[in-house]
Amino acid sequence: MIRERRKDNRKKGFTLVELLIVVAIIAILAAVAIPQYNKYVRKAAAGNAQAALSACLSQAMAEFADNGTTTYTCNLQDTSPSPVTITLNADGNLDSISDTSLTVKGHNVTCTAHTDTNTITCEPS
Repeated sequence: MIRERRKDNRKKGFTLVELLIVVAIIAILAAVAIPQYNKYVRKAAAGNAQAALSACLSQAMAEFADNGTTTYTCNLQDTSPSPVTITLNADGNLDSISDTSLTVKGHNVTCTAHTDTNTITCEPS
């Protein structure tokens, strides 16, 4: 009966060493996950800028086909500087964009106008 009482009085829980091991594992996982998350966010910002500029380029080409206008200005949402101006050459093909260094939702992005393929690509910077 005395032995049973001693067993019942023992407290259950985690030891300090067990808790420290769990904290160390969480810290290691966070050290790996946070930089990867930041990389994905920067890539997403570049993708957003590229999609917005490509849509703007399509609008500029449509405007050129309708009116012969060689410059087209777009207001890009969540992007600085905005507006961005796209210039087409006399054939209606991409000539240049006014700003190649953009900030999208706080992330710096560098965009390149490819005049040979009429495309715009953006990369995190």
